[in-house]
Amino acid sequence: MVSRRTLVQLAIVCTTCLHEATGQSRPSRDDMYKQYMERRVGTLEEKYERMFMQLAHYERDLKNVKKESERRVGIATQDKTFTLDQLDALSLRVERLERDVDYLETQNPSKPCVEDLTDESLETDDELGGQGSIKIHECNHMLASIRSLKIVKRSGGELGAWFQAGDQGGDQSPIYFLPGAQGTSLLRYPSLPIFAAANLGDVHNSEAMVTLPTPYQGTGHALLGNYLYYHRADSDNEIVKVDLVTGRLVDRALLPGTGLVPPFPLNPDTRIQLATDEVGLWVIHAGTNASTISLSKLDAHSLAVEQTWNTGCHKEGAEAGFVLCGALYTVYNTRRGGRSRVQCIFDVSQKVSPENLPLVYFPRRFGSLASLSYTANSPRFTAWDDGYQMLYRLALRNKQ
Repeated sequence: MVSRRTLVQLAIVCTTCLHEATGQSRPSRDDMYKQYMERRVGTLEEKYERMFMQLAHYERDLKNVKKESERRVGIATQDKTFTLDQLDALSLRVERLERDVDYLETQNPSKPCVEDLTDESLETDDELGGQGSIKIHECNHMLASIRSLKIVKRSGGELGAWFQAGDQGGDQSPIYFLPGAQGTSLLRYPSLPIFAAANLGDVHNSEAMVTLPTPYQGTGHALLGNYLYYHRADSDNEIVKVDLVTGRLVDRALLPGTGLVPPFPLNPDTRIQLATDEVGLWVIHAGTNASTISLSKLDAHSLAVEQTWNTGCHKEGAEAGFVLCGALYTVYNTRRGGRSRVQCIFDVSQKVSPENLPLVYFPRRFGSLASLSYTANSPRFTAWDDGYQMLYRLALRNKQ
């Protein structure tokens, strides 16, 4: 490969020969080198000029791309604003439609079923501990409608339960809070306003935290007086009774034939649902008939099963249930979520007739009911709805 120095020498020789051939005077070596450098600098200037022209072209293209991007972003922002406005308008229309549906349901309801108490509905299975017929205390009222819905707060996950003690009545009754479908802790708050304002992430805001002697499972707990009843974790059918004043285990009992499958398929984490009302302590569970729900009356002191009924209420679509004045009300919904309503009532006293059925549906909610507990003295429901603690105030009427 020829070096640059050699090329410069050849250029000088050629220039000298050219001058001699034309009769011109011979330029000096410095002049020839200067001419060569001028030509090289001229070539570089031409290259730099072309490069600057290309850069200017690229700059114009980038500016055009920026302008086009800004234009499209502006269009997208306008489309987003328009879409949000449309969604807001649609939300308002849906809310109006829900109110219309509520009104239509009150005008043309689908009647729930009432299961009559017959000899066939009484379970005589010895494994359930049946001890013959029992006498229900005088209790002559039933649920007429839900008067109002109050969102107390949002705390916890999808599952949990909370209760309002019925000893004082009203918003000044103590509140008990059990988050999750398994745990060993219970938080107590002296009143509903204090509970609503409390930061549940800080247990010191509660009046007391009770550590349960055994863990619970599901959300089917019940509160009666100063005692909490719940399904013990890692057991098929053991229920326990805990004194909330001392935190000690008072009693425990097995309910053979229960706890294998949930009574409410839409709430599969709860396999035994305990409930309390004006009469006492009850347990709602899957019956010996795999497609129906059973109801058992328990002795609140000894946890002995006094009597069991096959209610005839079907499990399919069942979401929750509660007992009010000796009658089981089963709440139904769909797996995709919707408007829950009472579709089956089983009255132990046989005072609810098909001609006297209540129309009961739940107002707009957030998700699905993880727990639903009746407070007799108020009367009201405390409900856990997808992490929201809800309060339903009730209207009652006579059964006959």
